[in-house]
Amino acid sequence: MAESTGIEWTDSTFNPWWGCTKISPACDHCYAADLDKRTGGNHWGNVPRRRTSEKNWNEPRRWQKKAGEFMEEHGRKRRVFCASMADVFDNQIDTAWRDDLWALIRECPDLNWLLLTKRPQNIEKMLPAYWDDIKGSVWLGTTVEDQLRADQNIPHLLKHDSAVRFLSIEPMVGPVSFRWAEWQEISSNGSTGHLDGMNGIDWVIAGGESGPHARVADPDWFRQLRDQCAEAGVPFLFKQWGNWDENMQHVRNKKEAGRALNGVHHDGYPGAKE
Repeated sequence: MAESTGIEWTDSTFNPWWGCTKISPACDHCYAADLDKRTGGNHWGNVPRRRTSEKNWNEPRRWQKKAGEFMEEHGRKRRVFCASMADVFDNQIDTAWRDDLWALIRECPDLNWLLLTKRPQNIEKMLPAYWDDIKGSVWLGTTVEDQLRADQNIPHLLKHDSAVRFLSIEPMVGPVSFRWAEWQEISSNGSTGHLDGMNGIDWVIAGGESGPHARVADPDWFRQLRDQCAEAGVPFLFKQWGNWDENMQHVRNKKEAGRALNGVHHDGYPGAKE
């Protein structure tokens, strides 16, 4: 948990629990799993997760109380990424924990809750009965690091309405072409709510991989994403190059590589949805 964070696309992070299971190529060099191990944890894989403290759970309540101040200063709601050290839609979580999280979200309607999952197929069976009451405070997102994961995950995401639906294409390990008509057709049996933007996607985040084992991404993959978003009028945020720069040269750290794509910083947000 952190009131402030180095993650470019959120203001704060909240972890109701720690732990997850690696399920896709994006997980191969998971920073959260490495951090858990470095701090003496053992919460990745087919092992019990760890619920965080009640003090930690009270932080969003504190942010809720300060929501007016935040709105006055920033002109928008606080963005809260939940969860950076877990997956809300992990099927190995105690259902009572997730019920408590939904209740907390309902208790804190003046926050924008960003729920990013690699398991969008689980969303349908894990949403609360009162989803319609809280969906205006929730931004639902899924990770689609390559074309296969995009084809698998996006139709599941499109079935569910929320304030914002977004894609995280980080770490990008392969090119992604937007097949909106095809994905919309697959999801049409369960699709609800707004379908503006790119057939229901309101925001795209992309980035390369950082860390000692970072995989290189072709810069043209990001340029193609940028262009597809521009054509559709959907906000695009380029988060980082990671440990490989725009010339595909290995660098010491992600700060050295920077965030400029063809000399431009892309910091698009779905502000109109707030």
